[in-house]
Amino acid sequence: MILAALTWPDAVVHVTWISALGLVVAVLIWSIFRTGQTAIRSDSRQLEPVDDLRREVEELRARLEQSISSAASGEHRHED
Repeated sequence: MILAALTWPDAVVHVTWISALGLVVAVLIWSIFRTGQTAIRSDSRQLEPVDDLRREVEELRARLEQSISSAASGEHRHED
């Protein structure tokens, strides 16, 4: 069906439907991308507490190694 072959009112109705369909498709695409963007942001926010925990684990590991090395050096003093 060619729009030029239609009468004026029929052509307006068809163009309106085509425009409405384009708008619906644009809104769907926009919402899909916004949903993905929101998911990416929430993932990055969830990584921040993991990084904090990772820093705490490293700090505790360093303290533990320090206490083990100081305890080991204290044992050698008692043996002498």
